[in-house]
Amino acid sequence: TPRPTLTAAPTAAPTVAPALGIGARARIVNLNGAPLRARSAPGLQASVVARIPEGSEVTLLDGPAEADGYTWWQVEAEGASGWVAAGSPEGVAFLEAIP
Repeated sequence: TPRPTLTAAPTAAPTVAPALGIGARARIVNLNGAPLRARSAPGLQASVVARIPEGSEVTLLDGPAEADGYTWWQVEAEGASGWVAAGSPEGVAFLEAIP
């Protein structure tokens, strides 16, 4: 009697999560409906130049820069640009890369 031949099931290629980088697109997230403050420079002492609504899509123009315990990216949204924190010191992301 013929014996069955075992073949390995095809495996899916691992997916790579999109990453933040200059020229990439990102979405403002995890702010419970509050806007993300965009500042004139990286850091909490820099003046607020815009408030970008949660859910908005932005383009990353420069960064990352480290200041005041945060990682900052310069972003551009509809008519607004400035430096925003990528997340909280506790690890809550404010920018989510868009594939």
